[in-house]
Amino acid sequence: MLESIYNHGAYSQKALALHLAAPLLEERERFLEYLQREGATQRTLIRVAQGLIKTIRSFRLKNFRDVELSEVHRTCARWQTRQCAGWIPNFIWTAKRWLRFHHRLRLPARPPELYAAKIAEFTEFLTNSGLSSGTVRGRRLTAMLFLRWLSEQHCRLRSASLNDVDKFFSFKKATKAWSPGAIATAASELRSFFRYAEEHHWCTNRIAIGIRGPRIPRYRNTRHPPTWREVRQVLAIPAGTRAEIRANAILSLFVRYGLRASDVINLRLADFNRKERTLHVRRWKGRSFQRFPIDRETATSILRYLTNVRPKCSCPHLFVTLNPPFRPVHNSSLWRITSVRFRHLGIHCRPRGPHSLRHACAQRLLQRGLSFKEISDFLGHQDLQSVRIYAKCDIKLLRRVADFPLGDLK
Repeated sequence: MLESIYNHGAYSQKALALHLAAPLLEERERFLEYLQREGATQRTLIRVAQGLIKTIRSFRLKNFRDVELSEVHRTCARWQTRQCAGWIPNFIWTAKRWLRFHHRLRLPARPPELYAAKIAEFTEFLTNSGLSSGTVRGRRLTAMLFLRWLSEQHCRLRSASLNDVDKFFSFKKATKAWSPGAIATAASELRSFFRYAEEHHWCTNRIAIGIRGPRIPRYRNTRHPPTWREVRQVLAIPAGTRAEIRANAILSLFVRYGLRASDVINLRLADFNRKERTLHVRRWKGRSFQRFPIDRETATSILRYLTNVRPKCSCPHLFVTLNPPFRPVHNSSLWRITSVRFRHLGIHCRPRGPHSLRHACAQRLLQRGLSFKEISDFLGHQDLQSVRIYAKCDIKLLRRVADFPLGDLK
C-alpha cells in the first residue's frame, strides 16, 4: 500500500523507507487501504500516513496496545505546550480515527443511565410502530430528559405525578428558555411515553391524559414559503463547485417532487433509473413507496452529480458526504444547503429549511388546479387533513374563493 503512495522521486523513496521501517506497518497499511476504498485522494493518504508516524512517536508505540482517551488528551496538551499553539494538531484526529478503526481507543465508561432498560423498551416499541426515525429520536430524548430531571429531584417514576410534569416544563422554560412551541411538542412526546408507561404499570394511571401543553393553533399563520418565482431563482444559481453541483441535484428533488429531507437522505443509487428516467422513493414517514418520472432538468442535475461529484465508495445511498469517511448526508447539511441560498438571494421565508420547498411545491400544484386528493397522493400524505395547511398558506387562493359571487344561489 505504501509503495503505491510513494512511487516516484528521491524524496518519496526516502519517505517510503522511513514508513516501512516504523513499527505497526500492517496496522497502518490496513487503515490506509480502508481510506483508499472509501475514495480518499492521494494527497489525503500521504497526510494520514505522515500523521500515523507522528502518532507512533507521540504515544511511543512499539507494539499495538489500547490507548485511553485521557492519554490522547494529555499528548495533545504536551504538543500544544511545546509548540505554543492553541489549536489541536491534525495527527491527533488521525490517531483517534486509526485507534477507533482497530478498536484500540478506550473511551471512559459512561455512568449507567437511569431507567436505561425502560427507555430501550420504549424506543423499540416506537420503532416497531412504524414511526419515522426523527419522531422516535425526539420522543426518546424527551423521555430521557424527564427521567433524568426526575432522578435529580430524588423522585421515582412509580411515584411520579402530573404535578412533576408541570414542574419539569416550568424548569425547562426558566433554565433552557423553551418556547411555547417546544413545550407543546415535549408535552405531546411525554404523553406518548406515559401512555406506554401506564400500560406496563411503570407509574400511576391518568398522567398521560392530564398532560397539557400551551395551546398552539395547528394551522397558525406563521408559515411563509417562498414564491415559485423565488424557487426558480434558487434553482438558477450556477453550480461551479462540487458542493454546488450536489446541492442543485438535491434542491431539484425538493422542488419538483416535494420530498421531505428524510426521503432524500434515504434515497439509494438503485432508486434512480437512468434508462427509464424514474425515481423510486421510500417515504420514511408513513412507510409507503412511490415511483416518479424524472423530468429532463432534474435528470441532468442528478447525472451531473453522479458523473462528476459523487465519490466511488461502498455507501449505497445516492447523496453522500464529499469527504471521507463517506456516509449519507445529514439532515443538518440539507437545512444548510437551502438556508444559505435563501440568505444569499435575500429570500425571507418560514421555515428556512427544505420543508419550505415542499410547501412551495404543494402551493404550485394547488394553483394549477389539482384537488386535495391528488396533492395528498403526490406528497405521500396518509390523509387529506395534512394538505389543509397548504391552502391556509395560499392567501390569494383563499381570497379568490371568498370573492366567489353568491347572488345566484338560493
